[in-house]
Amino acid sequence: MQMLPITTILIAAGLLVLSIAIVSRFGSKIILSGRVLASFLVVGLSFFVAGLYLHLKEAPVETKRIVQPRPSPPTGDAFTFRFTPSKVAWGQVVDIEASVPADSVTVYLNGLPLIKKNLSGNKLQVTIPTNTKDGYLELEQDGKRVRAAQPLAITP
Repeated sequence: MQMLPITTILIAAGLLVLSIAIVSRFGSKIILSGRVLASFLVVGLSFFVAGLYLHLKEAPVETKRIVQPRPSPPTGDAFTFRFTPSKVAWGQVVDIEASVPADSVTVYLNGLPLIKKNLSGNKLQVTIPTNTKDGYLELEQDGKRVRAAQPLAITP
C-alpha cells in the first residue's frame, strides 16, 4: 500500500476542517458555537498553511529554477555571406559574396586573417594558404564576426 505524502495529508485535513467550519454557519441553524468555530478555523488554517509550506519547500529543483531569457539575435546591422566552392586545395581561390561591401570586411579561416582581393561591390576572393586545415570562414565588420554555416573542406 502506497502512503500519501504528509504535505497532501496536511492540505486535505486543513481543507476538510475549514469546510466543516464554513458549512456549520450556513442556513438558519448554528451547529458550532463561537469558540468551537474559532478553534476549527485556526486548526484548519494551520493544517492547510503547514501543508502548503512543506509542499513548496520540498518542490523539485526544476520548479524553483529561474530561467533567464535568451538574448535576442542581432538585427539591423547583422550581415550574411556565402562562398564557393565548399572544397578546395592549398593555393586555390575561394569566391565570397557578402551582404556588405567587400572593402569593409576582414576574412578569417580558423581564426587567422586571410589576404583578400576585393573584386566589385560585395564580392571578394581569398587564396587558401599552404598547410591550412578544414575550418570555418568568418567575416568581420566593425568588430562583429559572422561565421559560415558550413565548414570549408581543404585538401592538401
